[in-house]
Amino acid sequence: MPRIRHSPLVEIAPLRFRSSFGDLISVNAISTHFDQTLLNYIFEKVMWFGRPEADYTDFERSARAAYHFLNEGAQIKPKEVARQFYLVIERVQLAINRAIFAQGEAKQLPADDVDGQIRKHLEYYKVLCEALLPLVCAPVLYAFSISKDIKESIFVPSIDGKVNLKAIKTMEKWLAYKGNQLASGFNEHIRNAFAHESYRILDGGTVELTDRDPRNPKKCWGPEVWSLEQLVTLCDKLWVNALGITCGLLIYMINNQSVLQAKGWIPPIKHVKLRQEELRDYIGDLTDRFGLDMSDLSLLPDKISLVLKPRQRGIDQDADLLLGGEDIVKVFKQRIWYEERRVINQVVPMIYQLVAVLEPDCEIALRFTKGTDQIGELMTDATTVGNLSIGPFTSDAINTVRKSFKVDTVGDSITFIEKRGTPRYIETRPIRPTDFPATLNKSNEEPV
Repeated sequence: MPRIRHSPLVEIAPLRFRSSFGDLISVNAISTHFDQTLLNYIFEKVMWFGRPEADYTDFERSARAAYHFLNEGAQIKPKEVARQFYLVIERVQLAINRAIFAQGEAKQLPADDVDGQIRKHLEYYKVLCEALLPLVCAPVLYAFSISKDIKESIFVPSIDGKVNLKAIKTMEKWLAYKGNQLASGFNEHIRNAFAHESYRILDGGTVELTDRDPRNPKKCWGPEVWSLEQLVTLCDKLWVNALGITCGLLIYMINNQSVLQAKGWIPPIKHVKLRQEELRDYIGDLTDRFGLDMSDLSLLPDKISLVLKPRQRGIDQDADLLLGGEDIVKVFKQRIWYEERRVINQVVPMIYQLVAVLEPDCEIALRFTKGTDQIGELMTDATTVGNLSIGPFTSDAINTVRKSFKVDTVGDSITFIEKRGTPRYIETRPIRPTDFPATLNKSNEEPV
């Protein structure tokens, strides 16, 4: 199987995150694989080539606003805000993936199918308004109502964790400034017109939309005529806003997760149950990060079988990372080097992360090869690994863990892992035609 290659933006993401939000991060903050993976993905989307810098500015404002409201409420009722946060955080990944699927359907239609594009973008907007935004906004709006001592029930999320988005408009009564960042890209009338089938596609790539109040026929928004371009812009503005709010949630989690778990207010954050295709991608990413190449994978309901190849040493070097804008490019240098590790030292922590998304009775079988030769096997199961308590993955701890494996013939075989330093900013210059292949201009929206 091919080795997974991430966009260079994934490498720049931690640097940009620290630059943008370092003042919000606590000295006791702890970042886990869950939040780091989601943060890298979010930053890749808002920094993707061709996006104007204004999009990132909007993203940053949404993240700061969301975190501010969360933190303000948590100062007053930390336990209540924490529980509301936990109710939604595990489901954010699925909600983002659902939005990406709807977005992909809209973008895949041919350019001459304007009517189809209008319908698909309205569907995409509806998904953003119903599946993603009410979820990520729920703990934020709930915390806002606590900080302002608001008693209105509209700010209290429903049993499924989502909040009524009318609260976004209602909260403006308590804001001390004009312009609510959480409302960026949100137009309830567009969503309502499509959801209630109160729209009519016209010639010239336009659509007429009307939002009638079913309880008061005299209360009506529209009809308004929107172009396809306006719908595309509105969808993207709401998408960037939702990603920013999600980033605010993750900053709150990074700052507070260890304390909240220690107090028993929230359990450990778990990965959601994955479909087979998602599980394949997850395993591929794991093996890549731990310095192993996956050449075969078999997924059965009760067994996962992997064929892995240790890597050879690469060449230590400085790599160029290019971050493209509208007409300029930012150049970064990143040091790349290779370190020798025992295969078992890489595999044990990899298995610990893998069992988090497996059923308890799932068996794990690993076979390691070099060329055509087999160099060892490991076999264990999710229950055995899950029941083992281990702190830092020192060599002594790993040697103790491997004694519990049903089969272990890996010995002290080695692999080489690629290490990357922090990207160093070099310069900003005019963009050149050779900087980015044409393929990089295409949509890069892939599921988390």
